[in-house]
Amino acid sequence: MLRAQAWVGDADAQSRLAEMYAQGDGVTADAVQARRWYRAAAEAGDADSQLALARILADGSQAESERSRAWLERAAESGLAEARVELAVSLAEAGESAGAFEWFLSAASLGHALAEHRVAQAYATGDGVGRDPVRALEWLEKSAAGDHAAAQFDLARRYENGDGVEIDLERAGSLYQRAAEQGHAPAQVAVGRLVEPGRAVRWFRLAAESGDLEGQTELGIAYDAGRGVSRDPVAAERWLRPAAEAGHPRAQNRLGMMYRDGRIARPNDGEATLPHWVIAAKRRGMKLPPDVLGPIEARVEAGKPSDDEIREAMAAEAVDWFRLAARQGLPEAMLNLALAYEMGSGVEASPTQSVEWLRKAADAESNEAQVRLAQRMFDGLGVPRDGAEAAARMERAAVAGHPDAVIELARRYTIGDGIEQDYVQAVRWIRPVAAQGMPVAQSRLARLYYDGHGVPRDHAEAAKLYRAAAEQGLVQAQLSLAAMYLRGEGVERSRPIGMAWLERAANAHDPRAQTMMGIAYYRGDAIRKNLVMAHMWLRLSSEAEARELLAEVEPLMSDPQRRDSDRRRERWLAEHPKPRDAAG
Repeated sequence: MLRAQAWVGDADAQSRLAEMYAQGDGVTADAVQARRWYRAAAEAGDADSQLALARILADGSQAESERSRAWLERAAESGLAEARVELAVSLAEAGESAGAFEWFLSAASLGHALAEHRVAQAYATGDGVGRDPVRALEWLEKSAAGDHAAAQFDLARRYENGDGVEIDLERAGSLYQRAAEQGHAPAQVAVGRLVEPGRAVRWFRLAAESGDLEGQTELGIAYDAGRGVSRDPVAAERWLRPAAEAGHPRAQNRLGMMYRDGRIARPNDGEATLPHWVIAAKRRGMKLPPDVLGPIEARVEAGKPSDDEIREAMAAEAVDWFRLAARQGLPEAMLNLALAYEMGSGVEASPTQSVEWLRKAADAESNEAQVRLAQRMFDGLGVPRDGAEAAARMERAAVAGHPDAVIELARRYTIGDGIEQDYVQAVRWIRPVAAQGMPVAQSRLARLYYDGHGVPRDHAEAAKLYRAAAEQGLVQAQLSLAAMYLRGEGVERSRPIGMAWLERAANAHDPRAQTMMGIAYYRGDAIRKNLVMAHMWLRLSSEAEARELLAEVEPLMSDPQRRDSDRRRERWLAEHPKPRDAAG
């Protein structure tokens, strides 16, 4: 029946028959028959067939491509929104922006979501039409409401960043979510960055598995950092490497960090005696020419490489990745490259190159680089001493919220190191950070209150700030608070409380606190005299003063007392293992 209707010129039947031949639906697939019946329907004015025929002819010869364009125009003029979009895309690719905009606009007027998005983009950029941010936003809202994922993503970014709209993070999150659920990879990454780490990994993985470089990078970093997933360097490398090799700068930088810090699989025996570029080639499956392989194989046969050779090979590979990312303008990579030149890690040490890359990173708004460069300028290390520029750079990082910059700036204003001493400026910079609960800032501000520098002297406020920092484990604050309790400054005098804070500092392996504990027990100051405890604390301390006092204490002790002190010291060491960052 359908074939008969097609033969007598029924355009709808012709179109349906063509589709059956094209898809092999109920008949044997036959491209020739499909094309034949699409043409018949198209010539009878069927817009869908005109579009289908245009698509078939588009991949043919030059002549067929020209006929394709003609059929596409007829379908568009017939009012088919999809044809208007495809014609607009074709014109845009040919550089005919104005014509493309007109066809996008005509398709958008029919409610085509993709066309609405392209119209929004044109108004936003002024491509093919006068720039109009208001209309751009209107069309973007329409496209997003039509469930166009790319428009939802663009609109979400606007609400997240306050671009032409009031910041609305809830709306942004909702739009990202809607786009992500449609499989839009950048939106999936955005959702991953907004949610807690355990949920983020799922979204990063979806984006990564679709081939999105940003998704692969985020997933690799999650595995490397153990954020939302168990730490797994092998999985981290598996996701970071393809993104890095495809040119993603953050992936390149992170992979470089893994090489530098030894978190990546070590080369096989013999590999580390090779040039690092050979190791990289082997890892990437590249085949090396025979004239290169001969000498290399000889080096491999030379024996197992030393740990130093392995570290050097991996450090050199790290530098290569840092350099690739730095050349793309990634500030973090510039900083890592500067540090490599400073330390001579994977590259010959070069103070000049180190400063050059440090300056580039700082100028690219790396706050960490600003702080490091400012410190060098303050002290004249590798660069001419320049307190004014150093202060300006340090202030720039401080204003951007870098806590170390605030602390360092306040310290230098307090003691006049590299800049003119100014207690008022010191208080101005340190107070907001102290209010946020940073223990070092609280302790520094406490000292200013204690001395009455930049603020009226207030021992009670100083004690309050020292306590806040001491309770977070800051040893210097614990020592200062202990002294205030022992002297009754700003707090009611209390030897037991003072000694308790002193002991907390001593238990944190602070040599000065350990010496002071030894002195207290030896002299009977603030606590009952006890030669055994004095001997234990003085032996634990590494200070020269402690060693001098030991020479006084030991002659006063009996052998049983010395043995008791040794047992207590061993027990203390077992109960208070030295933190890694305090070791060696």
